[in-house]
Amino acid sequence: MTLPQGRNKSPGAPAAGKLTSARRPSQEPASARRLRERPRQTSRSLLPGRFIMIHSSCHCGAVRLEVDVAPHEVTDCNCSICRRYGVLWAYYTPRQVRVAGAETATYQWDDRSIRFHRCQHCGCVTHWSAVDPRLERMGVNARLMEPAVLAQARIRHLDGAGTERYID
Repeated sequence: MTLPQGRNKSPGAPAAGKLTSARRPSQEPASARRLRERPRQTSRSLLPGRFIMIHSSCHCGAVRLEVDVAPHEVTDCNCSICRRYGVLWAYYTPRQVRVAGAETATYQWDDRSIRFHRCQHCGCVTHWSAVDPRLERMGVNARLMEPAVLAQARIRHLDGAGTERYID
């Protein structure tokens, strides 16, 4: 991502690719060298359906979510609440999702069958859960996942404002 002119780096920041320490590579601690030499995770290793832990969080980090697998597809719904939230829903069973950190605030509307959860500090919508605990489905806001994870998922468009059917 390129920032507006003059904001690409902070004053006195080293140029990209330069060592920030006065030590030479041979003098750096072994732990730092191992971290630097570790292979980077690429988008290829983030393919949907792979069993790698996917971490996401609200903007302030107070609410954190973990899912067992990257989403194959996400839903862009145009109902009155989803379009206002600006979310992309990735669907899981409650057993596949772990929510940690701060307690969330909830909101219910319409038939009150689901609860929308949001961070009480920064306001990000993190997920929805079914009011009836017997329902084996919940939605995680995939926009909170790393862009590389989201880029691998197919986006489906749901006409939630009208037909309640996928239009693609």
